[in-house]
Amino acid sequence: MTIDMSQFIAVFFDEAAEHLASLEALLLKLDVENPDPEALNAIFFVLRTPLKVALLHLDLMT
Repeated sequence: MTIDMSQFIAVFFDEAAEHLASLEALLLKLDVENPDPEALNAIFFVLRTPLKVALLHLDLMT
């Protein structure tokens, strides 16, 4: 069975662009001298989510 991944790839890139925009906003607001733990958690969440989605899609393809 062949799966057309083009639709999934398009959605992935759209969502990745949204996550990058969120990451940029979070990083610009981050106080480097006194980082807020909640802000750091939000940054790591934004970084982790596209990776999880990509790994899920790779797992589905194998």
